[in-house]
Amino acid sequence: ERNGLAVDQVRHLMGLQGVISMDVADGQSGRGWAFLAGASCPPWAGRDGPFFLHEAYQAADSLGTCRVTVPVLWDKKLGCIVSNDSWSILKMFCTSFAALAATPRALLPVDLAPQIEARHAHLYHTLLNAVYIAGVSILKQNEESRAAAEANIAATLDELEASLHGQRFLMGAELTAVDLRLCMTLLRFDCCYHKGFGIRTARLGGVLSDATGSGAPSAYPSLAGYVREVYALVAPEVDWAAFRQYYRWAPGVAPEQPLPDVEMIKASAEQPHGREGVGAA
Repeated sequence: ERNGLAVDQVRHLMGLQGVISMDVADGQSGRGWAFLAGASCPPWAGRDGPFFLHEAYQAADSLGTCRVTVPVLWDKKLGCIVSNDSWSILKMFCTSFAALAATPRALLPVDLAPQIEARHAHLYHTLLNAVYIAGVSILKQNEESRAAAEANIAATLDELEASLHGQRFLMGAELTAVDLRLCMTLLRFDCCYHKGFGIRTARLGGVLSDATGSGAPSAYPSLAGYVREVYALVAPEVDWAAFRQYYRWAPGVAPEQPLPDVEMIKASAEQPHGREGVGAA
């Protein structure tokens, strides 16, 4: 899912794999999010056949009418959904689960929590969710909404490029939870959002580099280095295939136009970040 990826990265960095198990959806189906190999948590563990996420929602509230979305944090003992909001789950991993972490990290330091919350809210409005507003606006043929979202995306990428030129991470010298959210979105931006949603305002080639194979350098050099540095911390947990579950939104993009080459983007992400001296006194 578009925002659940950062949740997994926090789980990895904090060493919570022994405390919090994880099942990864295989994608959407006629019955919603499907787990073809089943679920590993009770009461569905060991059951034959696929598991559909709506079963968890119905178990939590048989009369519920909300949308069935991922990620979901499920309480195995109480048999209920704790949260289906990715940012809330991520923050729980950083705080409520911190005492159980095998490799604890201060990804949500108390003294920076208000600033992190404000920075995330801004990025969510102007980039993390704006890419979807742009895509949905194509389907709804709402050019005004699409143009506004694209303007937000372009301005935010430019703002990030400027601020990260002399600053290691979003909040300063140390990695925080909001960096993981942003990095996953930017990787996905290159893989699918930019072309799949037909976003017209970002600089040519995406964030990391031109994935067409022309060898052109990134139009966002500081932002590209930042993405590479954050990616290096979580690379083993990044599921590149999941980036491409559904990103061809007719009538926005001609079906014969290929999406960027994921292997080229991955190779670019794996390049040295070269940011050792950024932000140093």
